Formats: sequence, structure tokens, C-alpha cells
Amino acid sequence: MSNKDITIQEIEELLKSRQTKINIMETITKNSRIKLNKMNKSLDIEERKLLSLLSDITYNSEKVESLDDGLSSEDLSSRVGEISKNMRKIRTTLATIIRKG
Repeated sequence: MSNKDITIQEIEELLKSRQTKINIMETITKNSRIKLNKMNKSLDIEERKLLSLLSDITYNSEKVESLDDGLSSEDLSSRVGEISKNMRKIRTTLATIIRKG
């Protein structure tokens, strides 16, 4: 600005301009906060799903480790079938989580 006197009206216009910019920034901040909250909730859900998958994997790992030579072929077949079924469930759930991510 030059050295000329600034009128009250010019100052008011400058203040209005600043206030408009501040209002826009507040709106953007609020919208960003809402988006971040939604993202955090989504991440919390995904974390719970992943923890559940980890639990399933641990359970299946224990099942595999407990397979014993002393089992009848029918029992062995049943356990292998159960493990296979659980592993399919785990793969499907993991694929779903990856697709949504």
C-alpha cells in the first residue's frame, strides 16, 4: 500500500475479506475433521477384522500342530477338512479387507 490515508471503509473491506477467508478455512478444517473421524472408524473396523483373522490363523496353526500320527484316517481327514474350510474363510476375509482398503 502507498502512504495515503486508508479510510474506515477500506479497513472494513479488508476485515470482511479476512473474515471470509477465515470462514472458508474453518469449513475446510471441519470437513477434514469429519473425514478423518470416518477414516479412523473404518481403520478401527479393519483392525478388528485383522485381529480376528490373526486369531483364526493361530487357531488353525494349533490344529495343524496337533495333527498326530495316531489319528485314524477319518479323524485326520475331518481335521484337514476343518482346517481347509477355515483357511478359505481367512483368505476370503483378507481379500475383502484388501479390496476395501
